[in-house]
Amino acid sequence: MLGLKHLSIKSKLKIMLLLASLGSIIVVGYLSWNKSREILTERIFSQLTSVRASKAYQVEFYLTSLRNQIETLCENRMVVAAMTEFNREFDQLKQQSVPANWDQQIEAYYTQEFLPRLAENTQGTPVFETYQPTDTESRYLQYHYIANNPNPVGEKDELERATDSSNYSQIHSRYHNLFRNLTQRFGYYDLFLIDSETGHIVYSVYKETDFSISLYTGPYRNSNLADVVQKVRDNPDLGAIQLVDFKFYRPSYNAPAAFIAGPIYDGTQLVGILAAQLPIDEINNVLTGNQNWEQDGLGDTGETYLVGSDLRLRSTARLLIEDLSTYLDVLRQSKVKPEIVQLIEQLETALLLHPIETVAAREAVAGQSGTQIIPGYYNTDVLSSYAPLNIQGVNWGIVSEMALSEAY
Repeated sequence: MLGLKHLSIKSKLKIMLLLASLGSIIVVGYLSWNKSREILTERIFSQLTSVRASKAYQVEFYLTSLRNQIETLCENRMVVAAMTEFNREFDQLKQQSVPANWDQQIEAYYTQEFLPRLAENTQGTPVFETYQPTDTESRYLQYHYIANNPNPVGEKDELERATDSSNYSQIHSRYHNLFRNLTQRFGYYDLFLIDSETGHIVYSVYKETDFSISLYTGPYRNSNLADVVQKVRDNPDLGAIQLVDFKFYRPSYNAPAAFIAGPIYDGTQLVGILAAQLPIDEINNVLTGNQNWEQDGLGDTGETYLVGSDLRLRSTARLLIEDLSTYLDVLRQSKVKPEIVQLIEQLETALLLHPIETVAAREAVAGQSGTQIIPGYYNTDVLSSYAPLNIQGVNWGIVSEMALSEAY
């Protein structure tokens, strides 16, 4: 500064002009950079919103298609006939005797096959007495179609007809392949015929431990399958199809399951309920673009996911698919409870487990749409576009996001 005193006025003016010019350049540069950033931000938000809207439409269309399928099946004459015949022959099984060795074989199946698999995916130790079938007809059918079924776990549907001589098994052999083909064609996890008076599952395709059990009085009376059946009973109008949200479903070894169901009428008489157990695969395929995020314009870090009213995922997470080990480490660093991380690792799904307690998730399930730069669920800033989904029976939000570090 002392040197400036010895400069001429002309030199001082040159320096002042130079500093003013540099200041102008810096200000103009900053304004230009800021404007470019705003334009880029708007472009990315527009891209995310476009992806979000497209995925929302596809998910809503898929679930609408499922409703239409179930409604059509409920009115199908073959389904009506099957419901009536299974109800009749199931009721006749009350007269059957169940030898002690059959009960022993049922218990052996539960303790050796079902309960160990269930224990892997639950906290605590499940016991046979909690899930034990007690009705005569339930014990009879679980012996013939589960415990004494020669096919391994996961393939019990291969048995078309049990070795007994009951009319039930005759009816089963008549309809089983038809329902099995329907289940495979439409991509259901399982399909059920349920007596609306007693709540008994008088037929299922895959013969898990809910088969033959009453959803009104049995061990699964608090399940979401029981919930959807109750919804149908509360609104039994022809064509009124009900959907319930995902919950952990114990007959499927505590895997997440959602259900859709509708009433079956023979003329004006309600004869039963048709229910389908829904897989998550189709929804995940839609949201991940069959795991082609880059083709959807989501780059290396972007993804679209669903969140429920409990602020838990209703779909998969991109990092879980791409690198499970890193995903689990991120959850631990995010202070997710160790038992939750362990369950995610065991089930290899984040559905119903991964907490998404972000601004976007809260806004979406509250019925709000918008775009914001917010802290994401990985504790990194993200550009987020969110909205509620329009699906009767569930309160889900949809979110499309990309890491801020990738955007800029």
